[in-house]
Amino acid sequence: MRLFSIIFITLVFNFFSIGQDSLDHTGSNANCDSIVKYPDEEAGIANYSSKLQLVRELLLPIFEKHISESSFISKYYFICTIDRAGHLIDVEIKKGIKLSPELKKELELTLIQHTKWTPGSFDQKPCCSQVLFLVNVDLL
Repeated sequence: MRLFSIIFITLVFNFFSIGQDSLDHTGSNANCDSIVKYPDEEAGIANYSSKLQLVRELLLPIFEKHISESSFISKYYFICTIDRAGHLIDVEIKKGIKLSPELKKELELTLIQHTKWTPGSFDQKPCCSQVLFLVNVDLL
């Protein structure tokens, strides 16, 4: 019998810079002319009651499907870029034991296709920002 436990800590991981240095023209982030490092209000998940629920219901089944080892323990940092309209436009998965390209792609696509977000705000206006959350995966 495999025991699944996922624990995560939600942190805001935003970027901020003034002037031309604030422009990020790489990858999917080109949709945002700048990413605010310290928003007044951080971006949030709209279609789940909590990020823990999102991890349990959306991500855990994907890990379970792809990982066949009898024991697997690792941690991953998911960095989600949310645009001004509340769309998840980019997902980066950092650290941890290297994921297969198929698993990584499925995690990223699932998050982009199945989550709705509320954008962060700065000076009472929606802004592009990033949210970082840590997922500890213990499959025993």
